[in-house]
Amino acid sequence: MKNIITILLLLTSIIALRAQQVDLENVGDIANKKPLKITGGLAANSVLYGGNENYNRDFWNYFLSGSINFSIYELLDLPFSFNLTNSGANMAYPTLPNRFSLHPTYKWISAHIGDVAMTFSPYTLNGHQFTGAGVDLTPGDWKISAMAGRLQRSVAYDTLNPYSFPYYQRMGYGTKVRCEREKYKIGVIGFFAKDNASSIAPPPDSLNVVPQQNLVLSGDVSVQLLQNLSLMAEYAHSILTDNAHDITQNFNAFKVGFNWQLWKNSIGITYEYVGPNYATLGAYYFNNDFENITLNYARPLFNDKLNVALNFGIQQDDLSSQNNSKTNRYVSSVNISYVPSERINAHVSYSNFQSHTNIKSPFDYINQTLPTENLDTLNFSQLSQNAGVMLNFSFGKSGKDVIRHQLSFNLNFQEAVSKHGDIAYIGDITRFYTFATTYGLQFPKGIQLISAFNISYNDMGISNQLTVGPSVGVSGHFLEKTLSVGILTSYNTNFADGNAQNNIANIRGNIGCRLWKHHQLTANCIYQLRSYTGKDNTHGITATIGYAYNF
Repeated sequence: MKNIITILLLLTSIIALRAQQVDLENVGDIANKKPLKITGGLAANSVLYGGNENYNRDFWNYFLSGSINFSIYELLDLPFSFNLTNSGANMAYPTLPNRFSLHPTYKWISAHIGDVAMTFSPYTLNGHQFTGAGVDLTPGDWKISAMAGRLQRSVAYDTLNPYSFPYYQRMGYGTKVRCEREKYKIGVIGFFAKDNASSIAPPPDSLNVVPQQNLVLSGDVSVQLLQNLSLMAEYAHSILTDNAHDITQNFNAFKVGFNWQLWKNSIGITYEYVGPNYATLGAYYFNNDFENITLNYARPLFNDKLNVALNFGIQQDDLSSQNNSKTNRYVSSVNISYVPSERINAHVSYSNFQSHTNIKSPFDYINQTLPTENLDTLNFSQLSQNAGVMLNFSFGKSGKDVIRHQLSFNLNFQEAVSKHGDIAYIGDITRFYTFATTYGLQFPKGIQLISAFNISYNDMGISNQLTVGPSVGVSGHFLEKTLSVGILTSYNTNFADGNAQNNIANIRGNIGCRLWKHHQLTANCIYQLRSYTGKDNTHGITATIGYAYNF
């Protein structure tokens, strides 16, 4: 914390001296500007819960967030933001849910202080949150970034808390320097992270948690060879050391490709290699041990109303031939969009790329009762195929006193396959289908009626699950749009192998009121009833009250 305060004072002093120099050089301009302008906002939400559902849910939670920006003579910006909540206060996490950050900006200088995240490249520092300080400098053709801080706080092993996983305190430091000119771009990255071995007592060996340190060096270049032909290349080398056993491993990753613009055709070829076990402590998750060769093609047709994008390639894993199986497969994607008019919009897509995503059916959102239930970004599933079709239609003449109609259809298909050698057994293939159709009526004076029907079907080979159900809602704006009111009801049934398991009924109501332009009051209530086959019914009610102020 002392280091953060010291860095903040140094940055503030440098910026203040710089601002004084600008004041002397541009006295006439500054005289016409406000010495201090303050803008920002504050939001507070309180969540109350009651019911007989066994979710170990707190009766009361609060969420407080805010931001404020001090603008000095419209030259120096000092933004500050924070987030506070008591949700999860009784649980141990590698990072706390409360966040504080400060982002002062002056011309081409931007600083990031507190709980922030930065990205250098996919192979080095990639969106990892840290508590410390960072800076982005963009003088002329140069882009310079640097960071230093705690990537992970220590969590001691607790035998009484099975949900608490031990972590060593981890510090990280990094720098990125890049020069961007019209004909070429070149950059280098250095990132270093190290665990503090004395931050916690050594956990049991069975957990395989050891202190580590990581040095990643990376470089990239992009060159405009001809007017319509460009070449790019990126290389990264990661050195990962197990400090407990004094074992050091070296990993490599690189990507090279070119892009050619020929009339309205866009053609590109890319080769990517990520070595076995490649890892960086600057990312939460990293996919490794594969190589891709891809060909990209895109072109608009029919006066740009139809756009086609194709991607085809070959993917190979187990590059070191150390696994029990090796897979060579073709990978491809097709994206076609057609917009013949403002009232019709169609999109078709297909891909079989290896990817990681958080799969959630529409019913995960329909049956959600807390705002934090769908924030989980670590529920990744590997997909091998993904297809989707979307159609939107609009009807009704333009004008204030007419009824507008909106009809949409969405169909998605996902398939995941786990193979043992070249054989996929029953239960190793999972297919996930979702279908949703929505019809909306937009009445005059801001009243809207929406009806929908959703279907989710999950086929796991040895078993299957089906969820179906409708939703109906109405909303409106009144009193010159200062008051908004809405209510939504839904009912869905879940089947397992053709047998009904439970029924879920939801009733949601919300109301919002804007007062004196700067104040916003909101309230919503959710009542949920679950009826089970062979079990007692459960019910729960969640009420949220919110206030927001912007100035």
